[in-house]
Amino acid sequence: MRLVLFQDDDFLSGGKDARDWALSMAREITGRGLHDVLRFKFSCRSDEVREETLAPLVEAGLRHVYLGVESGDPDALKTLNKMITPEVHHRAGQVLRGLGISFDFGFMLLNPWSTVEQVRNNLQFLREFCDGGYTVAGFCRTLPYVGTPMERKMRDEGRLTGPALEADYTFLDPRLDALWDFSLVAFAGRNYGKDATWDRLRTLLFEARLDYPRPRDEDYLAAGQRLAATSNRLLLDIAEEALDRIEGMETPSAGDPALIDLAIFARQQNEQVSATLNALWNARPSAIESELFR
Repeated sequence: MRLVLFQDDDFLSGGKDARDWALSMAREITGRGLHDVLRFKFSCRSDEVREETLAPLVEAGLRHVYLGVESGDPDALKTLNKMITPEVHHRAGQVLRGLGISFDFGFMLLNPWSTVEQVRNNLQFLREFCDGGYTVAGFCRTLPYVGTPMERKMRDEGRLTGPALEADYTFLDPRLDALWDFSLVAFAGRNYGKDATWDRLRTLLFEARLDYPRPRDEDYLAAGQRLAATSNRLLLDIAEEALDRIEGMETPSAGDPALIDLAIFARQQNEQVSATLNALWNARPSAIESELFR
């Protein structure tokens, strides 16, 4: 089998010309009979996910799509200049589920101008978007890349500290600083770090949906989705509980004893998920490396 990774931030960018090109590629692959031995993945925007475009590509060997979702809150999407709505993300997810291919996505729970309400909306969006463990929930915060309008705006606001390539910032609402500090501790090993559970679960679901060189094992896939659903639920339940606690604090701090206990619980639960993941991982030899998603 040949596995092709198109390293393009937006494979379908360019409107009709891009769609026509992608469809011509699909016809060429199937016309030469290469769809029997070729599988590939690419990245695109949610508003480019259309069944009539992707179905021929799936026939040609497409088995994974990466979406730049970034947020599930309408105001946050405007802040990030995504020019898209949460509903479009949901429609894209439904199309990909209907086609039976795996997908994952980038997501920023927090951006420099986030509000508590936006964070709650994002957590609810993740529950719905990742329903049933079809894909794996995960999140980070926005980084103001050097030279971007966001970086210039934050410089003008006096909110960036440290060297340009390692600039740091605090949120406008100190409760979100506490939430982010909590997340870095509670979800270390789950969302962040080498061999993070989030990354390994993504790889497992991708491989489970591959149908070559071996037939798809539906029992193995179902077990992977159940584990992803459990991990997703723990992540989002714990994040919401932490936010609830922080909202009730006079002086928000991730060092609050109740939050420390919650962070310990989060890491213990992730260790149990990781142990089950190891058992699943060893039950079927891996056909790919985690670098697939890097």
